[in-house]
Amino acid sequence: MPSYRSLLASAFVVVLLVARAHPASSESSDAPEASFSPTWKLLRNEAKEQFISGYLFGWRDAKKVTEIAIEYVKENPGNAVNGLERVRGIYDMEGLTADSVVRELDKFFAESDGKDATLSQAVTAVRMRMGR
Repeated sequence: MPSYRSLLASAFVVVLLVARAHPASSESSDAPEASFSPTWKLLRNEAKEQFISGYLFGWRDAKKVTEIAIEYVKENPGNAVNGLERVRGIYDMEGLTADSVVRELDKFFAESDGKDATLSQAVTAVRMRMGR
């Protein structure tokens, strides 16, 4: 039976692959989002479960970041916009491809610093390495 960590990593990879293959992923953020139904129909049940697992993980991660942002805004109301712009920067994945992130994650997890990292920590480290 695969470990929880390997399932999360697999889910993340599926999310990146689907996002890359999905037509809306290459469009401007102002463009209307295309239907996800054609992509969903191409996925096998296991891939759907991994995709949704990754999606739910992302929502939980976003909730944590939102909680931090709320606390920051409460403590620094005059800097709310700057703080929220920094939060938005956390989610900027423009220009990253699934294959490049996977390669970098493989390298990161092979290093001693990466052995105990959470997925969020690993992705953040990889984004920084990749100049994002």
